[in-house]
Amino acid sequence: RAAATSGVMGAVPAKGGIVVEFYRMNRILEVDEENKRVRVQPGVVWAPLEEELNRHGLQLRTYPTSFPSSTVAGWIGSGGIGIGSFEHGSVGENIESLELVLPTGEVRTMSGSDLDMVVDCQGITGIITEVTIPVTAYEEMVPAAIHFDSLKDMTGALLEVTKTVPIWTCNYEDKRFVKLQNKATGHEGEAKDSLIMAIPKSRYKAED
Repeated sequence: RAAATSGVMGAVPAKGGIVVEFYRMNRILEVDEENKRVRVQPGVVWAPLEEELNRHGLQLRTYPTSFPSSTVAGWIGSGGIGIGSFEHGSVGENIESLELVLPTGEVRTMSGSDLDMVVDCQGITGIITEVTIPVTAYEEMVPAAIHFDSLKDMTGALLEVTKTVPIWTCNYEDKRFVKLQNKATGHEGEAKDSLIMAIPKSRYKAED
């Protein structure tokens, strides 16, 4: 178990078993600026990892929406997409290699297609003890929000936008969610289907 931040999966065995916690294995082992990768222990939380990379002029390619509290191995074990996945893909596509302790006690380095035995497996195939993650050069992002009258209009517009604008991350919020958000924050604007995006500044042109 990593930080146990997931509300839906895998934190505690329901019918007996062993829980191994990794919150103390939280060291950033190496930041390789030249080859743009970072080597970490499984209990490293994403937010401080991003902050450390920023100090080296680097940034994560993708991280989960729960990055203030969730850990590297936790997201690998649960799988999925997150912030930055629009450009860089799922968590499994953003792992160079990892060290795994099998139930037999064997320690194995996993990479390539072998990662399918670990990603989204909830830790049942082995214990992750180290992860090497590819990173990218730090880039300032330009935030953008576009509102639509219907989901159909939004889908068509997104397909057109992606032809010219290099979107790093994109999040869809339907008008019902926006309405609840407006109510919670006291905002009186009209609730519409919305796209929330971040675009790398160096690749962004306002006229696009």
